Amino acid sequence: MYVDRKRSTNNQVIYNNTDEDCDILTVKSRPHWLPREFTSTISVSCSAQFTGTSRKKSAADGTIKQISSHNKKMELEHPNSCILVMGDFNQLPIKLTGYYRTGGNKTLDKCFTWIKYSFNSCHQLAQIGNFDQFVMHLIPSCEPRYKSKPTIITRRIYKDNHSKDLRACFETNLWDNMLTSDDDINTKTDIITGYINFCTDLCIPTKKVKKYANKKP
Repeated sequence: MYVDRKRSTNNQVIYNNTDEDCDILTVKSRPHWLPREFTSTISVSCSAQFTGTSRKKSAADGTIKQISSHNKKMELEHPNSCILVMGDFNQLPIKLTGYYRTGGNKTLDKCFTWIKYSFNSCHQLAQIGNFDQFVMHLIPSCEPRYKSKPTIITRRIYKDNHSKDLRACFETNLWDNMLTSDDDINTKTDIITGYINFCTDLCIPTKKVKKYANKKP
């Protein structure tokens, strides 16, 4: 399974199983752009290969049950994720309940998702190395209504040496000269708050960063 790091850098293998008849690899990703309805994507890659015709039917039934139970487990553990089931099902007449084929009968391998009409169409991309397979680009049916520009915000950079400088700034202050007994509680609060902000601006540097509307916390 290939993941473009320009699209997603937060990827994790949450399941990997290999046996004689079926290989299942499940990867959880959090792309940079994702609809608000989903917290992540779950990509389930399967490959079913059978040897011999005598055990083909029994092996196919067991593989279908294995894939179905794994998908139900992923749905329970990640209810807010977009689950994609893809792979080589040429020798497996699989039909997942509640899942819809995204490529129709045009592609050799199949891709399933529980979101109906999630992709409009697909087109062929470049070939992977010396393999006899091509990359298929699935075009999502959902499009953003508008593209908002990122906002520039200012954040403070806290490090160990900055905390020491801020503590030294507080300790060297002569609080008796700043506060008098005649001041009321509001005046004292304004004086202390103003001095804290002054020391913070003096000792803690700031940095301007871009904040995007679809950025996850």
